[in-house]
Amino acid sequence: MTSPPDPEAVPITETRHLPIATESGPFATPANLIPCTEQLYDLVLVEWPWLAATFAFFLLCYRTTTKLATHKRSVERERDKREQLRDLWNTTDPATLCGLCEYYVAGKIPWGPWRVKDMVEQFPDPTMGFLRKLAKMGILTLYIQEGGSDTWGLTKVVRRLFHVPRFTNWTLWTRSKRRAYIEFAIPLPPEGYEALDETRKNLLRFLRSPQNKHAAVIQYPHKLRATTPRPSKGLPLETGSESRFRWRLSYHKDETLQEALEKKPLTWVDWVRPGTCGLLEHGAFVFVRVEARDYGPARLDQFVFKTVVDLGCKELWTTEERIRNIHGFLA
Repeated sequence: MTSPPDPEAVPITETRHLPIATESGPFATPANLIPCTEQLYDLVLVEWPWLAATFAFFLLCYRTTTKLATHKRSVERERDKREQLRDLWNTTDPATLCGLCEYYVAGKIPWGPWRVKDMVEQFPDPTMGFLRKLAKMGILTLYIQEGGSDTWGLTKVVRRLFHVPRFTNWTLWTRSKRRAYIEFAIPLPPEGYEALDETRKNLLRFLRSPQNKHAAVIQYPHKLRATTPRPSKGLPLETGSESRFRWRLSYHKDETLQEALEKKPLTWVDWVRPGTCGLLEHGAFVFVRVEARDYGPARLDQFVFKTVVDLGCKELWTTEERIRNIHGFLA
């Protein structure tokens, strides 16, 4: 029988020792004792800020990695979508091209071979109604400018070589008066101009006739025809002054900001880059520019649409024919 431990050898008030199993018995005391203190709460109070900071760091790393991966996948999807759109804009089907133009001018297709941002900013209509209706009738609007006088500021990025900061933003103020004009294209049948329907021939005849109050330049596939006399006799499309400070505009002399275009032949390179719209590059089109003769406020898309309707032009293709290949790209 084992005798009880001596109280003087192991004081009850001091640190106790863990019982550890050994070869001689399940609760035998080893030679080297392991102390076990009971002051655990102080340790937790000291360590929890570091634990929280570590958890927050790993959480931030996880979220950043997830966002980067999601962004990379999104960029790849948009790149693939744009490449598919590039292939689609190179279609040889006139109906598909008109459908693309119809939804591109309305902002429902994210990319196109010519610039429509300026047109959308000038005409903040929710659906760009007249331009969409013209596209349904096979009239592709390539550019449009509103007439009248206005003052606006354009923010530019100016590169400085010897100043800090090297790149800085500043606003260039412009006060000008502009003549309204619109440029559009009419696709021709494979047989050529002779096979064009009579209503569109009547439109072209009217635009170059004396009954047209505006000036028009019509570029046929092999020749240029214009109204007589020449549109506005060299009157610039835009005149005005520019200054970095708005209050100085009144002290600047008006200059020509945009030259007259009436003597310039119309070709597809004026609007699109090579390789971005195969049908417009290699197909048969009639290019038309209609210009106002003065600087009064005007919107020539309304004029062209009203003329087209009065002459009895109808939609060339149904909605299904125009959008059958572009369902997946409509925003």
